[in-house]
Amino acid sequence: MTCSNTLQSTTNEFLADPTPSQLEMFRQFLSSEIADKSETMILIGGEEQSTRLTTEQLEKAHSVLTEVARNLNCDISLVRAKSVGKTDFEIREYLIRRQMANENDFT
Repeated sequence: MTCSNTLQSTTNEFLADPTPSQLEMFRQFLSSEIADKSETMILIGGEEQSTRLTTEQLEKAHSVLTEVARNLNCDISLVRAKSVGKTDFEIREYLIRRQMANENDFT
């Protein structure tokens, strides 16, 4: 349920500062994933030099991801965060889950 390798590398490049067309492409991808499975996992950051994001970039990416998820009526939860070696970089994995019509029994 993680995004494809192509989207994964693309996500790291633009999610922290997306253009309108990149944001729309990602929104469509996420909408399709949610329609098919009701939930999906999104990984931000990476161990490779080319996929690493600074803390500031991770926070921006999280904000964009949260906004897109909420616009699609989804909940977003940080599942785990992992430091990359002895660096200041980390990898974050998020669960994006469609909100169910009647979830008032868990308030």
